[in-house]
Amino acid sequence: MPVDVRMPLLGDVMKEGRLLEWLKPDGAWIEQGEPLFAIETDKTTYSVEAPAAGRVEHRARAGDVIPVNGTLGVLWGRDERASSGAERAPASDVVATPAAKRLAREHGIALTGVAGTGPGGRITEDDVQAHLRRQTRTEESLGGGAPTGTAGSTILPLRGRRKVIADRMHASLRDAAQLTIGREVDATRIVEFRSRHLETWQAAASVRVTYTDIITKAAALALRGHPLLNARVVGGDVHLHGEINIALAVHDDEGLMVPVLPAADRRPLVELARAARALAERARSGRLTREEAESGTFTVSSMGAHEVDWFTPIINPPQVAILGIGRIVTRPALADGRCIERQVISLCLTFDHRALDGVPAARFLARVAALLQEPEALL
Repeated sequence: MPVDVRMPLLGDVMKEGRLLEWLKPDGAWIEQGEPLFAIETDKTTYSVEAPAAGRVEHRARAGDVIPVNGTLGVLWGRDERASSGAERAPASDVVATPAAKRLAREHGIALTGVAGTGPGGRITEDDVQAHLRRQTRTEESLGGGAPTGTAGSTILPLRGRRKVIADRMHASLRDAAQLTIGREVDATRIVEFRSRHLETWQAAASVRVTYTDIITKAAALALRGHPLLNARVVGGDVHLHGEINIALAVHDDEGLMVPVLPAADRRPLVELARAARALAERARSGRLTREEAESGTFTVSSMGAHEVDWFTPIINPPQVAILGIGRIVTRPALADGRCIERQVISLCLTFDHRALDGVPAARFLARVAALLQEPEALL
């Protein structure tokens, strides 16, 4: 019997995903476990394996946004005949992609009046957009149109990963009681520590350890003694995690991703740096596994490379905390009555006040700062 290919649930708060591409053409045979399609969520992009062997029938196309558990296609047995989406749909139902239906709802369009150009007459998002353009031209010809922007302006549609990020960040600010605290930390010792070991690390492990790697390791170790920050809020309860899995904010041209580095507290610093670099590369190329895209318990985000001193990071739900890292700058300081130069860095911690109060959050930040004063212990 046919097996439905559905949008998987990848993370506790995922609601929908965007189909990036089919990795097998329509009508091709695929074995169970082979890569079948690639999807994009707010966190990352990755490929999904076929749940069974069968002949592939596409029901959604690249670019469609599909809700979790929504049907993307069907796998048919060798002796079964694949049918079009139009043939299987009830006679009284309009055959349209989820993206087309969503766009039609947003603009109050009845899909019965939209001509479909997809397989079997299926209405696509492009069909709805074409209908909207025709409708706008008609209104303007009758004098009822309104300008959508100033001359020479550009409108960037809020869709795909950008829309998912927007929705999640808005939900995060809406649902969590977020508060950001920060402090300057003396970074002189970690600057000296990194300079002293950098060539050795590169020669032995072919990895360039960054300040973000060093601070990430310090944060992971600090979380051992501050479990309230290594937690999530589910319903009315706070769930403390047994593992310390650090989600690392990674950026590409399409937006932010947060792939997960498991057991970050148990990894030697050089191994953590190498794993973080490989993780970022897989995230940007859409080759993350399901495990690498979820199960984060705490997030680290660095803006130091962009010369940002401090910022207010937004919690990655359902986590309860995120650490923001600014750039290292040189500041004057007094020591034994003398003015000397010191390297300082700003650390910004956003936490969910539902899960913990300001004092435990401040103590965690103090522990991170203390660990950075003894960087050899981070090896």
